[in-house]
Amino acid sequence: MTDDRSIPPPGNGEARGVFAWFIACLTVSGVLTGTIAVTGAVASPGLLLPSFYMALMVTMVLTIIPALVLVHLVHELRWPRGMADICLPSMLSFLITFAVSTNTGWAIFIAGLGAIGGLAYWLAAGLPDTPDQARGDAA
Repeated sequence: MTDDRSIPPPGNGEARGVFAWFIACLTVSGVLTGTIAVTGAVASPGLLLPSFYMALMVTMVLTIIPALVLVHLVHELRWPRGMADICLPSMLSFLITFAVSTNTGWAIFIAGLGAIGGLAYWLAAGLPDTPDQARGDAA
């Protein structure tokens, strides 16, 4: 009996990874836009949709290369999925943000977004337990 904990994303291997990465980008952009809406950082509610699209584009541009590197690192080192998918983006987000801004509060906020994105990636990838399952190699 197989452990079917979620609806599998489309495709195997790279297609599954791209799908999961895009879902993570959508999730992070939604959380960021929601935060902007709640804090009143946008003067007009009509600017929320353009803010979402801008956040999505920036998230996609800033994460594509680190995502590829982290996915291959997790696969090669055979780190356990789930925690690696959540913790690595969070730590990397914190370190890069802190190095650029030296603002601890902002770095913690961005690290939280990284953790949310990592969780969304892991869930969208079908909750793989091992690197082989994410590639579609395991039964």
